[in-house]
Amino acid sequence: MGAYAIRRLLWIPVTVILTTMIVFLLVRFIPGNVVDIIESQMAATGGGTIDREAILKLLGLNVPVYVQYGRWVSNIVVHGSFGTSLSSSQPITPMILQRIPLTFELGFMALIIGLLISIPIGVYSAIRQDTITDYFLRSLSISLSQFPASGWAP
Repeated sequence: MGAYAIRRLLWIPVTVILTTMIVFLLVRFIPGNVVDIIESQMAATGGGTIDREAILKLLGLNVPVYVQYGRWVSNIVVHGSFGTSLSSSQPITPMILQRIPLTFELGFMALIIGLLISIPIGVYSAIRQDTITDYFLRSLSISLSQFPASGWAP
C-alpha cells in the first residue's frame, strides 16, 4: 500500500505538467488569436488599423510556443501570477480567488442534491432488485447522469 501511494505521489508533477501543457496548447491552437479580436473590435468601432507586430510583441506572442509556455509557467511558479486579463486589463489571480467560494458552494450543493437523489434510488434498487421499477430507476439514473451539467435544466 505504501509503495502504491509513493508511486501515485511521484506521478503528480508529471500529471500537472502534462495538463498545463495540454491546456496551454489547446488555447494557442484555436483558430484566430487575441490580435484578431482586437483588430475586429477596432474595425467595428471605426478605430482604424492596428500594428499587428507591435501588439504581438507587447503580448509576447511573437516568440515560439515553447518559449511562451516557459514564460507562463515561470510567471506562475515564481510570482504566483496567472497574468493579466486581455479583456479587462486586471490581474487574473484575484479574479480566480474572488470566485473560489462560489465554486465550492456550487460544488457542495451539487454533491448534496446528487446524494439526495442517488441514495434513495440505490436503496430502492437494492431492496427490489431485478424488478421493472429497479430497471427503470437504474436506466433513468444512467440516462440523467449523461446530461451535461450546464446544458440541461429540469
